[in-house]
Amino acid sequence: MEPVNLLPNSILSLSGETADRLLALGDGDAALVYLYLLRRGSLQGLGWPENRIQGAVDRLAPCGLTARTQ
Repeated sequence: MEPVNLLPNSILSLSGETADRLLALGDGDAALVYLYLLRRGSLQGLGWPENRIQGAVDRLAPCGLTARTQ
């Protein structure tokens, strides 16, 4: 795999506390949903089944990382 060159404005960042919360969850889907929200601002276009998305959002909400969606 070739190295990826970072383009201007292509870097996302999150606090150490947020990283710790995500790691404590131990849930890859939740972490990916969080990163998608951070990058895109919404879950539109994610392309996952609704129950998978909602499950991840439900795991993020109690940690204060996102609001529950309907």
